[in-house]
Amino acid sequence: MISGCRKANPEFGTGVGGGTTGASASDGSASGGSQQDGGSAGGTAEGTDTTGKVCTVDELFCDEMCTNPQLNVMHCDGCGNACLSAQACFEGACVFDCQPGEVACGTQCVDTSVSASHCGQCGVACNTAQFCVGGQCLDECPVQQPDACDQTCVDLDTAADHCGGCNVACGRYGVCAAGQCSLDCPDSSAECGNACVDHEIDPDNCGRCRNACAPADFCGGGECLDACLPGTTMCGASCVDTTSSLMHCGGCAQPCLAMQACTNGQCECPPNMTVCGGACTDTSVDAVHCGACNNPCAPSELCSDGVCEACLGTLVQCQGACVDTNTERAHCGACSQKCPQMAECVDAECECPLGEEQCGNKCVDLLVTQQHCGECGEVCTMGTSCVQGECE
Repeated sequence: MISGCRKANPEFGTGVGGGTTGASASDGSASGGSQQDGGSAGGTAEGTDTTGKVCTVDELFCDEMCTNPQLNVMHCDGCGNACLSAQACFEGACVFDCQPGEVACGTQCVDTSVSASHCGQCGVACNTAQFCVGGQCLDECPVQQPDACDQTCVDLDTAADHCGGCNVACGRYGVCAAGQCSLDCPDSSAECGNACVDHEIDPDNCGRCRNACAPADFCGGGECLDACLPGTTMCGASCVDTTSSLMHCGGCAQPCLAMQACTNGQCECPPNMTVCGGACTDTSVDAVHCGACNNPCAPSELCSDGVCEACLGTLVQCQGACVDTNTERAHCGACSQKCPQMAECVDAECECPLGEEQCGNKCVDLLVTQQHCGECGEVCTMGTSCVQGECE
């Protein structure tokens, strides 16, 4: 049973320890994800775990440990019910841990600003010849996002999911610049090879990269130990402070959702936000969860103070605001079609300063620009210069 759990959610160790019960603050419902088959759905609250702790009435005795079936990703709603690696356990159901800017649509996390299957909101699909840009279905890609990857318009130089080529994803914590992926690890972790790790508790990178602890030892406080120190909990081969750990909040294998913080063993969303569909959400402005979870506005509406409202006159809804796409630089001609720096939006088209032309997302002088000499994309070779629009 244990090996299957570890395969389903490999970032957690095999020890599923207890600790104080942590709960994510929410008045909204969370959409359930799929659970792994196998394992008993029940369990028992009777038992004493390997640390000598007697299980409470709210805990189950699974794999010789007391576990919280409301939060534990290895035993979500029952012993052996392991969530998938991209999921968290919330109120006894496996939910997709969507990142900021994503929403749960069915069994996947989706960016509705670019998804042709869920354009603007879940279930709204563009036709097969269209692209989803800024939550709207368009017939062609804008110049700021000139590269078509399936039905998505991207800039291959900067798109983290299509970096340097379609479907070349930089992965979690990855950023794309000049078509190359690099890591941008959060403050609580460090870069080791092509991954972000926590040197404080990672038994394979304890204290520094590639410093693996012995098989019988644990990593705690950046040091390899033969036993966990008081105030920490054994979670697999790690010694964890479950009062503040984002991955083991209140107990082992109880990760917080994106944007949540672990405070005194409880996962908490930022102020004025609640959990909807497995993500921290501001229901006062969220068009998918307007005023309450799972209360979507129409594609042409925006959410203001928890109420769906239609934009007046010629204004359209773009990213939660009513804008004039005839003059708005950030949404020129359509949502998310941003004009280059120094350009203005005039009659729904970006206009560069006099003497310059738009090439991709920049205004350039075709008479002297090495990368765009005479016309966009015409690059002068090494040893030549662009003079009056000619490489010499």
